Amino acid sequence: MWRRYHQLQPAWRELRVATRHSINLAGGISTPIEVRVTQIESDIYDGILSVHPFLNPEVRELSLAEALKTAPTDEDAAVIADAAVPAHAIVMWTRHAADQTDPPVQPAGDGPLLVSANSTPGLVRLSQALSRSGIVRAAREAAVLESSAR
Repeated sequence: MWRRYHQLQPAWRELRVATRHSINLAGGISTPIEVRVTQIESDIYDGILSVHPFLNPEVRELSLAEALKTAPTDEDAAVIADAAVPAHAIVMWTRHAADQTDPPVQPAGDGPLLVSANSTPGLVRLSQALSRSGIVRAAREAAVLESSAR
């Protein structure tokens, strides 16, 4: 449990700005690790829900195409692509929150955009890709450029 808690930290740090109003159940050093893990997973999912209007399928498609060139497996490439989407979205969400503009209307897809986030192991892998992947960094930097151009 401690390992999972630490592995989820990158996703929690990335998305915590969008979950600053969450209820903190893990309120101290004596809080059991099971409660801490539940809290951090809940915060990550809440963050994804907060930035949902800014999750861009095109970012995933471009990131997936790039990741397929270098990732060891197709599954690894999919996780990297999934991680790039919220990395991009949080920058756009932050800009929206500062400007108080209307969120974009994204076209509805056939299924969930972030497939990796549908399971605990996938969420851990997504979290790790957020902090380690150059493709994710590039998506984040592209969002910064895109948001500053508006």
